[in-house]
Amino acid sequence: MAKQFDNLFIESLRQNDRATQRKLYETLFTPMFKVCKRYCNDHEEAMGVLNTGFYKVLTTIDCYKGKGAFEGWIRRIIVNTALDNIKSKKKYKEHIFLQERIDWEPQEENEYDFFEDEIETEKLYELIRSLPPVTGTVFNLYVFEECTHKEIAEKLGICQGTSKWHLANARKKLKDKVKNLTKQMIIH
Repeated sequence: MAKQFDNLFIESLRQNDRATQRKLYETLFTPMFKVCKRYCNDHEEAMGVLNTGFYKVLTTIDCYKGKGAFEGWIRRIIVNTALDNIKSKKKYKEHIFLQERIDWEPQEENEYDFFEDEIETEKLYELIRSLPPVTGTVFNLYVFEECTHKEIAEKLGICQGTSKWHLANARKKLKDKVKNLTKQMIIH
């Protein structure tokens, strides 16, 4: 993909060339939509986040200075758009407010070894989307975006300890969900 996004391609985007904009959207639609689906509750919400993210990409293209992969720059904008969407929801704000007041003991962070059996990627994403919003967001940022707890805390406006709690909670919930899914598969 990197060859598609050479300097001429990016310059065409800067000149607002509609055909180039369409090619960018068509080329990155699927991978960026998958990113959005991890952060959104349903297809419609994911499409809204995706389109808002691409709008931001096209209107801020002059901010891309050629450092790092162009697709990585776009992905960062899409993820930040998804996070903005989550933070704008009242439910998210109330959950953070309550969660900050819960004391908890940090647990040792182990590798994600609870996915012992192979699970369809889409089913795994469905399980992650079924997590509470903040818990799922922390899990996505930590596992898929490889953010540190410090970075997650800054992005979401929470404490690092709260980020760690959400990650531990996500691990526990996903482990239980995978066990239940495995049992259902054996029964059927």
